[in-house]
Amino acid sequence: MTHLEVTNLISSLAARQDGVVNRRQLLAAGVAASQVDSRVRNRTLKKLYAGVYAVGHDRLSPLGRQRAAVMAGGPNAVLSHRAAAGLHGLLPPNGILEVIRSSSPDPHQPPPAHASRAIHPGLVIHRTRSLKRGEVRNRHGIPVTSAVRTVINLAEREPPRSLDTAIRRGIARNLFDLDELNRAIDRARGRKGIAKLRKVLANWNPGKLRTKSGLENKTADRFRGWGIPDPLINDFRCGHEVDFQWPGSNILVESDGGAYHASRADRHRDYQKMLDLQAAGNIVVRIDEDMVEKEAYEVGLKLRRLFAEEGVIELQPISPQPVAVSDRAPP
Repeated sequence: MTHLEVTNLISSLAARQDGVVNRRQLLAAGVAASQVDSRVRNRTLKKLYAGVYAVGHDRLSPLGRQRAAVMAGGPNAVLSHRAAAGLHGLLPPNGILEVIRSSSPDPHQPPPAHASRAIHPGLVIHRTRSLKRGEVRNRHGIPVTSAVRTVINLAEREPPRSLDTAIRRGIARNLFDLDELNRAIDRARGRKGIAKLRKVLANWNPGKLRTKSGLENKTADRFRGWGIPDPLINDFRCGHEVDFQWPGSNILVESDGGAYHASRADRHRDYQKMLDLQAAGNIVVRIDEDMVEKEAYEVGLKLRRLFAEEGVIELQPISPQPVAVSDRAPP
């Protein structure tokens, strides 16, 4: 291939693959090994992992880093564990990229039932025979463990509260139901963490709100009176945990209690969070104690107007405005 043909091929692949390519696909497309090596030397291709390169620069998006991790895992590798949880929206990513590889590099020596190795700082590759074809999904073009298999993997080391959160979010997003999860648990019996996961489900209360403060509790209760459907609570978007949000809607509600927003560091974190959320096209509504207690009816009307203009969620009738004692007719 000519220099220009190689350049065009790499650009085309990078555009479809979040800025990353791998050596195997370049050679399969007809690029000579010497042409790949030349571009690695002159930094046109920047090495991320063995045989995996960023094109032009290494300032990759989260999807680019996840795709590169899967490429580093080799054929049949899929994103897994906490990285998969982040892609499904079950838990925020923790900075560690993990993939499962279901094949062995030596066909005559099958891998152990479960083994792991860190091949690079921040990247862990797990080998297993237990991953089935039906437990793999495709998100944004990246192969990833299904949401229910991801919960099984998370049980290996996540605490019960995190597992509870992952289950709630998976059900709220219609990624699985309890019957499907229980069947997966039965298939995985004997694996590390399964007993812990069973205990989480035994104590599971689907109606329990996962709020973190009294103000969040009050705000969550108000939504029903305002005729607004139950939100996802303390779910995350754009890498940030958001107090209240609704699937498909760009309207987010944050309840601002003084305890969590008092210090300079807290305020700086809030500003960064608001900028990220708004830059992604979201409308962030911030509510304080007075708005929930003293101005609830007026706040509810304004929120309903926002949702009605967006036209994504279905509103129910609002509860009538309470009559003040002084306004009531005498008996």
